[in-house]
Amino acid sequence: LYGAGLAVAAHLLHALADVHQAFIINKIFATPPWCLWTSAITAWLWVAVYWIVDVRGWNRWAIVVEPAGQNALFAYILAPILYSAFVLLEPLFGVNLHSALGQSFAVGFWRALIFAFAMTWLAGALRHVGIRLRL
Repeated sequence: LYGAGLAVAAHLLHALADVHQAFIINKIFATPPWCLWTSAITAWLWVAVYWIVDVRGWNRWAIVVEPAGQNALFAYILAPILYSAFVLLEPLFGVNLHSALGQSFAVGFWRALIFAFAMTWLAGALRHVGIRLRL
């Protein structure tokens, strides 16, 4: 119900898009409708994962993302570091591979999915060899 409330609020705010630019759905500008939609989706996904893992007991699939969960902040910080590496390597290769693979939705979707799992794997591999982010 919470996710549905967020979605309704996002829809109502977006209906005011003709009144002001702040009511469009735009990720880059982090507009209120965008934030509400993503919050609604997050709430629905949380309920789905809760039902799958805690209610149904299907938790063996989670081993794929376990390394990132054990060192989540490090996995989160690795992505911008790798983005910067792509930018630094651009003169060497003549193309920013990350940007080049985002020219269409389909390719960008698979790039994001593979990149997320690569960050998860890298965080786990670095944790395995003793490299961790400690605060």
